[in-house]
Amino acid sequence: MRGKAVVSVSDGLEALLDRYLELCESTENQRRLNHRGVSWSILPEFPLLAKVTGANLRQTYLEPEAFVNFTLAQRIYRFERWRDCTPLSKDIAYWPGVILETSAFGMQPLYPEGEDPWIHHKPIVDGSGGIGRLRADFDPAGGVVKRMMDASKHCREKLPGFMVYVQAWDRAALGIAMDLMGTEDFLVNTITEPELIHELMRRVTDAGHAWSKARVAHLTEMGFPVASSVSPGTGSGSAMISSFVNLIADEVNMPMISPAIYEEFVHPYEKEVVDGAGTLNYYHSCGCLTPFLPSIATLRPLTQHVSHWTDLATAVRVYSGTKTLLQKTLHPMKDVLELDPVGIEAMLSQIRSMAEGKVDYCVIANGIDSPTGNYEETLAKCDQWVEAAGRCLG
Repeated sequence: MRGKAVVSVSDGLEALLDRYLELCESTENQRRLNHRGVSWSILPEFPLLAKVTGANLRQTYLEPEAFVNFTLAQRIYRFERWRDCTPLSKDIAYWPGVILETSAFGMQPLYPEGEDPWIHHKPIVDGSGGIGRLRADFDPAGGVVKRMMDASKHCREKLPGFMVYVQAWDRAALGIAMDLMGTEDFLVNTITEPELIHELMRRVTDAGHAWSKARVAHLTEMGFPVASSVSPGTGSGSAMISSFVNLIADEVNMPMISPAIYEEFVHPYEKEVVDGAGTLNYYHSCGCLTPFLPSIATLRPLTQHVSHWTDLATAVRVYSGTKTLLQKTLHPMKDVLELDPVGIEAMLSQIRSMAEGKVDYCVIANGIDSPTGNYEETLAKCDQWVEAAGRCLG
């Protein structure tokens, strides 16, 4: 630990930006930018970072100025408190949350106090007729897209010299379809009305393609880069380019779906998306991907998320000899907050022994909030994890 970081959104944009740019030029940031070998990072959740920087999290999603101040403040806080492998860079992207794609279909986004936004889970599809009426317009004059564009324009005005990215359609069709129909009805219909599920997956996939095409046209007209920023927390260290796509597929999760369901109703549509984009940058699921990995590997992701629930040995075996980076993500409680330094080093050493020399990999401690409400205790455990990771992973 490098001492307790003190930074607040109340410092104001001018002071935050000066401090941020100074840190960008620091020798510590150059060390992180030039880091070689295993990358390891600690990335607490926004509710925790909002608490320690004095931000109103709801406002950060609704007000461009609040978003910019929070983004700079939380990056500064992480950089100054934890000496991991996360560098600072002169780029920014408004993250709308997991609501972007489903809100495009008309589902209501919710912005609770102190939490990330969520979607009101009232299904809007109850049969084939409902599927035929589904639309997902890229509307820069309304809804979440307008909020995203307003924040992006504000960033371009207030952060000269920064690359301002605009979020792309990242969420995989399965999760969107489950939101639209309801998870239970979706799963039952894979058995009772499989043609209905294919119709829904087809509609969602086509809608994503049309939305993405409209996004590119609008961003080109507005002078923004059409490439998306890399999704939060990939640990890959690589910027997206326009021929890349991410698949955020948390619902690809055993036992929520079976390998048979994945092969029939999910994988063909994912492959179509990847083939259309050119390259799969990142495949993500916080669930158990173990039985699905051989099929996912045929999509050739540049980075493959490996959650606590996914068997690392299987992932190493499947991706050994490929160019895919395995992003080993830890369980925030079992692997960070509940372990002492000896346990942390033992856990990280086990990861290293399983992966080193077989695949490229990184280690990410994210998803961390304060389950007890004792923020100082949680932050102290994060300090402990960073120190142990530095000793174990270098």
